Amino acid sequence: MSTVVFLAGLGQPLDVWDPIIARLPVGLEGIALPMPLDEAFSIESGAQQLRHDMDAAGISRAHICGLSLGAMVGLKFAAEFPDRTGRLILSGGQVHHNAAVVRVQIALTRLVPERLAFGTTTRAEAVRGLRAILHMDLREDMRRVQAQTLVLCGRRDLENLGAARDMAAGITGAELDIIPGVGHVWNKTHPTLFAEKVGGFLTSGDVTRAVAERPAQRHGCASFSADSQRTKSSF
Repeated sequence: MSTVVFLAGLGQPLDVWDPIIARLPVGLEGIALPMPLDEAFSIESGAQQLRHDMDAAGISRAHICGLSLGAMVGLKFAAEFPDRTGRLILSGGQVHHNAAVVRVQIALTRLVPERLAFGTTTRAEAVRGLRAILHMDLREDMRRVQAQTLVLCGRRDLENLGAARDMAAGITGAELDIIPGVGHVWNKTHPTLFAEKVGGFLTSGDVTRAVAERPAQRHGCASFSADSQRTKSSF
């Protein structure tokens, strides 16, 4: 049995992954792990926290699947801990974002009423996540990734299409799959399709396994997340 660790973006609860985990092919089990957005949060600290959480869960090695901010942390983790990473799936992430755009998003985030905008993430946590992206540069990390990698992006996720192409070009041997008809948070809006893409990639090269509907697997107790339907942030 191989483990798939799922990492969400800002504002999504951990159970957003449950419909996807329930549709993983036989031989794969899923776990959604939290990422506390504390005062010191950075992409680097997120990768370290992921290693710590995997240790605590008794997971020595796992496939990593991240969306948005989760994709950025997943990429950093794969670069830093190649021996802990199986295959890597990155959806809707960034490599080195336009600083001016992120500063505007931080300013707007501070103005939006908390009850309207952030899903399971507080306004302060959202600002911390955006600050981490502001200071992020994963261009060298891409070159260090050894894992077999699938880069995904919704065709309607216009802000992140260029970054998806950059990731696929910068990670040796990476595959790029632009998904028609979906946007940024397609793990929420199209979970069956998302599960098909994940399962197909993780079982490619293996004997074909039937997709089994089963109860969602375990997930952590805190939210590492992003992208409630009401937010305009792409992280």
